[in-house]
Amino acid sequence: MKVFLQSGCICDALEVDDVSVFDITDPNKKKEIINYLSSNIDMEHFEEFVKWFAETHGEYDSDDEPCEQCGDWVERYTWEG
Repeated sequence: MKVFLQSGCICDALEVDDVSVFDITDPNKKKEIINYLSSNIDMEHFEEFVKWFAETHGEYDSDDEPCEQCGDWVERYTWEG
């Protein structure tokens, strides 16, 4: 399986096996791609994958005010499947 990502200017592209991901409509093909990719994630990238998944699919929540000590905002993402 070949995954191709190109970004910049107006020439963004994301392809799997030379087919744009926007043209892949078959749910079974999407599952096949997801299963293949997830089975090939090494432990070095596991945390990044889980973080991306939570931020992309999770429900967002944050505190109403920034932290009084550091000024940072506390943000939370929750996904339950």
